[in-house]
Amino acid sequence: MRLRHLFRGLLLALPIAVFALFGVWMLKSLFWPASVPYAEFGRLLEAGRVERVVVREDVARVVLEEPASVSVMGSSTPRELSAFTVRLPSSQATPDSALLQQLQAQGVDFRFEPPSQWLGILLNFLPVLLLLAIPGLFLLAVLLVLTVRRRAPDPR
Repeated sequence: MRLRHLFRGLLLALPIAVFALFGVWMLKSLFWPASVPYAEFGRLLEAGRVERVVVREDVARVVLEEPASVSVMGSSTPRELSAFTVRLPSSQATPDSALLQQLQAQGVDFRFEPPSQWLGILLNFLPVLLLLAIPGLFLLAVLLVLTVRRRAPDPR
């Protein structure tokens, strides 16, 4: 009897999990800018269509003056984009001087931002979170088992 309830619960949870993953994928495609090959970025820069470039580590977020048909990585058909990301062939430590000169010549607003520190902060607190979470989850599981046993009818 309990196995049937567990199986029914899993059958209900599976479509919900699939729907949630699909929703996350849709949100990613809506809010995460598309990635464009470096050659396509160079073509748009030479054409004077780039308005702003923000470089963080080796990835640049590019904003165009107006939406343009751009070939996107992983897609065979061009998409109409007003912003995208591009992986740069150099890093902040060794910036591409030709690219900097080209950005200045085109009058593009560009800046370099430091990398985000949040990943490092989260990784530093991970051991503490695990030390607190594992015993807490164990106690929660024990309480759940005790509650289920207390509510179960006496088989006698």
